[in-house]
Amino acid sequence: MKKHFNILLLLLSVLFGIEDCDIIIEDVREFNRIQKKDEDNKVKLSKEEYLERIDDYNLLLSQVYNSTCSPYRQDSINVNLKFSYGTFTVKRSGDITSYKKILSSSLWLIKERVQKNLRLFIRGKEPIPSNYITGADLVSGSSGKSLTTEMKKTVQEYNALFDNYYNQINEEFENLNKLYKDLNIYIQGPNIFNEMQQIYTIDNNMMYLTIEPPPIYYKKDKYSKKYAGQLKRMDYLRKETFPLKLNMHNEEKGFYMTIPMVPVIQEKRKIDPEYTYAVNLNGTKKIRFEFSKMKIENIILNLDDINGIAVSEVPYNWSKISLSSNFLWSYNNIQTGTQVATYTNQGGVQISPGFENEFIAVKKDNEFIIYQRKNVEQSNYSLVLNQNEKNFPSWAKYLLFITLFGGGYAQ
Repeated sequence: MKKHFNILLLLLSVLFGIEDCDIIIEDVREFNRIQKKDEDNKVKLSKEEYLERIDDYNLLLSQVYNSTCSPYRQDSINVNLKFSYGTFTVKRSGDITSYKKILSSSLWLIKERVQKNLRLFIRGKEPIPSNYITGADLVSGSSGKSLTTEMKKTVQEYNALFDNYYNQINEEFENLNKLYKDLNIYIQGPNIFNEMQQIYTIDNNMMYLTIEPPPIYYKKDKYSKKYAGQLKRMDYLRKETFPLKLNMHNEEKGFYMTIPMVPVIQEKRKIDPEYTYAVNLNGTKKIRFEFSKMKIENIILNLDDINGIAVSEVPYNWSKISLSSNFLWSYNNIQTGTQVATYTNQGGVQISPGFENEFIAVKKDNEFIIYQRKNVEQSNYSLVLNQNEKNFPSWAKYLLFITLFGGGYAQ
């Protein structure tokens, strides 16, 4: 698959000209070479080195989208970039949560942008959409809307090639869904929590969780080899300390906490401590639970039993606004043109696949409480309001943008 992506970059250069994008393409190739070389040499990145690699990736991603390359080429280049970075660095480091997001983003790019544009392009007689490839050498005839026979054949070959990419990436995505699941942690209090919460001790200190993987995976060599990928994730999780923050939402159960992408035990065994996980609460309380193909358990904690205090608090990496429920809206990624979520009278709140953990909209009596996770792939976001109310002043819309995004993003 990697070979095919390199061929794609070469074909893009030949087909669409390299004068505007040759530097970006070469930067992506060099970045990909570094990722592949590190994997071949089994280079282990420290946490600091991994964070630096994330910064390099985000910078390069931003440069691609801000380049003079046509939007179609930007999408094609980024599919290549995401695949190499995700496979050779993110997955290898055990950061399966980020890896799954990259796969999901790649699937969306291929299906909703690249292939959708290719199909329109093949039709020839329809107007070329605004985010299409442009260039006089791509078209024939005075209208500038039809393809030569040779070009149409080439575009059809691209469409088939991207079909292959999509199927391979989707197979990996589905495999992750089988091997990893989110561990849900619910806190029972006097009432359902309808806003994000931070759980504190009675001494006003934050409560934390740590996770202990099943001991058997570290005792038997056959398991360490058979489930090498899962072990990387286990090692990644066991080094983390998780603040007890309720920042996921379920309409019936309110806000709760997740530890994302916990490896699902693949061995079918009866209940045995060596085949179960454990979480430690502030290093004083240990709770064992099953997380296997046979049974997936949630953790339910009573606020009084853990001597906890729940405080309505927005985590540092989230932002929150309140919005009248009388307005229709759409929430978009400006950089990529992705529609993250919408609210309409007919469909209610609809969140695009892959963004369920990045955007939360809770509808109360007369308002929405909207949460957005900050700095997702360093993207810029906009909330577009449809003025469904006649008395909705323009200055209020501007103030809303200032509150959520800062003056630079108000539209």
